[in-house]
Amino acid sequence: MKVYLHYETESDEVENMTIKLSLPKSWRTGPMSQLLTLLVDSYNKKHKADAPEADKLDASKFHLETSSGQELASDAPVDKFIGNVDDLYLKDGSSKTMAELGIEVAQMDDNSNSKINTKKAAAKQTLPPTESELETAARAKAKESGNSDSDKSLPMCKRFGCQKRFNPEENGPTACQHHVKPPVFHETRKFWACCPDKIAWDWESFQQVPGCAVSEHTDVREGKSFMGGTDVRAELEKNGPQRIDTPTRQLSGLEKLSKLRKDLVSAGVKGSAFDSARDHLKDKVVSDKPDVAPAKIWDHVFEAIAGNITYGLENLPHD
Repeated sequence: MKVYLHYETESDEVENMTIKLSLPKSWRTGPMSQLLTLLVDSYNKKHKADAPEADKLDASKFHLETSSGQELASDAPVDKFIGNVDDLYLKDGSSKTMAELGIEVAQMDDNSNSKINTKKAAAKQTLPPTESELETAARAKAKESGNSDSDKSLPMCKRFGCQKRFNPEENGPTACQHHVKPPVFHETRKFWACCPDKIAWDWESFQQVPGCAVSEHTDVREGKSFMGGTDVRAELEKNGPQRIDTPTRQLSGLEKLSKLRKDLVSAGVKGSAFDSARDHLKDKVVSDKPDVAPAKIWDHVFEAIAGNITYGLENLPHD
């Protein structure tokens, strides 16, 4: 079993990191926290070896997510929640346990027959439904909600998540509530590609996810009936993994100083000279501004260094 572990910084693409990992057997049944710790330790060793401890990544402040945005619990068994060659991403925010995420894992019996049956059942569950099964489920849902499907002469809406029969004369711009992208069936997870944060683990819950768009009914098919893990991965590789619901994190003063130091050293500035100036300015801020909160001290230091660099550049002799 192989997995890809990714950490992508918002400030410096050079420090992005990807690890391709072949999991030992003991890790496959172990907790997800092992993968998180490995990625954080590897990143710190490669990119933060000489950085102050406060500037290194802290594993307790991060969690792992799948390419579809599903948060993975720290104590979740690896082989029960991810598949072979899945992509996992390190994200801000402390990991939660399965109990905190409201996840229950069915326990397998110790006898081999039970394990075989469980694997067969899981394999069957991962198979995407056929088109006829999707339409049958949609008709059942329509019947439950009071939408009659008895008139077979009426066209059936082909929009994702709708598939109700409609009267063209009564059709309108708000007649259909639907999804704009097809469903994704990957491992035991089910979600609409346009709503990756609303993941269902069973068919009934999946059907209850409301459409995210409103428009007129149509009997023209919109493309693929469903997507699999390969489709999701291809789309991410094309567009890049993005979380539109997560605001851009502002760098702290210490993080800005660390980045500035790295850039200046790579340009030929002595690291010891930078460190001396930084520490001197820190002492000066503490002395001159005793009311400044400790968390803001480095912000003032960064502003002072940036100001001095700007002043020096503006006053360079031009002859």
